[in-house]
Amino acid sequence: MLLQVSVNDLHHHLRPGMYAMVDLHVKILQPGILVSGDSIIATARGAFVPVVLNNIIHMQQVQVGRDLGSQAYITEGLQDGEVVVVNPTDQVKEGVHVRTQPAPMGQQNLSAPESSGHGSQQNNKDGGNQ
Repeated sequence: MLLQVSVNDLHHHLRPGMYAMVDLHVKILQPGILVSGDSIIATARGAFVPVVLNNIIHMQQVQVGRDLGSQAYITEGLQDGEVVVVNPTDQVKEGVHVRTQPAPMGQQNLSAPESSGHGSQQNNKDGGNQ
């Protein structure tokens, strides 16, 4: 992680271009719900995650917390157990009727490198999925 800090260097020991390796220890009480980064749709109105309720797509506005690249924590807007569209296409819009199917064998895990684009996953607060 790249971090920029301001340091009060009264004795002028620091020089331009110097760098340091630092371990940051932070306490996070609840990081949020871990979802595939592909599930997040960024718009001018904010970030949204398509969820499926009663076979209907709902574009749920969310607050994205820590972004891990291929995955991100959602700190607000998702509930434990909601079914999330893993890799939404342009046809995924509010109110569209869908039929869910489990992710193919070997792709149920968020750490899978690719998704089918048609599956869904059920999220848990601990970052896992079912």
